[in-house]
Amino acid sequence: MGISGEPIFARLFRWTRQSPQYEVGHQQRVAAIDQHVASLPGVFVTGSGFRAIGIPDCIADGRETAGKAAAFVASAAR
Repeated sequence: MGISGEPIFARLFRWTRQSPQYEVGHQQRVAAIDQHVASLPGVFVTGSGFRAIGIPDCIADGRETAGKAAAFVASAAR
């Protein structure tokens, strides 16, 4: 746009009781973590810092991860 001047004013609003917003590139970082964790048998990650922000999403992600952990334990017991 060719704008080179400093802004006349700026405002920052902090919504302390709102949902966090993931930074640009978050999905790529989570994919890299998942790829690394996949090489570590028996290690699983879950929680609001990875794939979910809201409580229902956290519960769903936790259940999915618990299912993977249970499958791992069951296969190791054979």
